[in-house]
Amino acid sequence: MVETSLASGDVLEPVRQHPRDPSYDVDVGPGWRQLVFECHQVVVAEFPEYELLAVKQKWGALAFQAFPRPWKPGGNWTDAEQSRLHAVTDAFADRSEGICERCAAEGSLRESRRVHLVLCDRYSFVRADLAAEAAAAARKAELREAAQVPARAGHITAPTDP
Repeated sequence: MVETSLASGDVLEPVRQHPRDPSYDVDVGPGWRQLVFECHQVVVAEFPEYELLAVKQKWGALAFQAFPRPWKPGGNWTDAEQSRLHAVTDAFADRSEGICERCAAEGSLRESRRVHLVLCDRYSFVRADLAAEAAAAARKAELREAAQVPARAGHITAPTDP
């Protein structure tokens, strides 16, 4: 469902080369990662030095926020360039409105939560608290495997130093 196009397996690595703030990271679910990468490809083809401000979900749609090139006082791009950039990112926002943010399947806007999300039928019923519990359990299992220490009574035991 969610594809990766790079040998490293991180489809968003090229996007991360354009941030205004180096500490910023893309904030979308796994189902939109390929869509973000495709948006990046179109944007970088027209604006090779674009400056990424944010990539996030906003009101159930992808918000790919960028400048055509790094900002300088007084501006350094034309209204036509900004309009073209918005046209590209708006097209991807429109596409995102039919793609599940969790798994990339066909989805629709779900407004029954505090945060509006585009989800498929499968994920529309998964509650956030259950998803958080599942993620925490998966992380504990990863730590247990990494440490190769068996779990006891529902918790992880840290390995001791020799």
